[in-house]
Amino acid sequence: MSTANKNSYAKREMRLSTYVNTVVSMPVTVAMLGNETWYHFGDNKHLEWWEDVFGHYVRPRHYRFGPYESLSFGLGASGSGVPFHTHGHVFAEVFYGRKRWWLVPPTAPNPRFDRDESTLSWLVKVYPTWNRTERAALMECVCEVGDLLYIPGLWWHATLNIGETVFMSVFV
Repeated sequence: MSTANKNSYAKREMRLSTYVNTVVSMPVTVAMLGNETWYHFGDNKHLEWWEDVFGHYVRPRHYRFGPYESLSFGLGASGSGVPFHTHGHVFAEVFYGRKRWWLVPPTAPNPRFDRDESTLSWLVKVYPTWNRTERAALMECVCEVGDLLYIPGLWWHATLNIGETVFMSVFV
């Protein structure tokens, strides 16, 4: 598991059944900081444990994947997610639940947020204070089951799981 602050600083290992029965069953609250919010996403360092999951995943069609793609399976509690961050190109797909996204292109000013605040806290406390210029650069959407979102490299983005959510990302 990783913490839900900007760079997912802290890591913790636990059995998937324990995670589902303890962490996922407890929704995130506005008062929780990002470093107090845990979710399973990426860092699948024991790839052999996830081989069955990855082996059944059908990659997005109409895109030629190269040898350096990386699959990241995720499972998050309601209200979990990650604050604004950037990385390379990625496809993100929802299998169960819903995931809200906020995206800002790299040509816009960096989004205003606290790297250690949870996305839920940002949504309630900071987002309503964004001015017209900040909101003009912002794109938002909610991905439902079966939806696939492509995020170009270096675009700022933040996520919020709406209900318990299961998802996969393909970093390319």
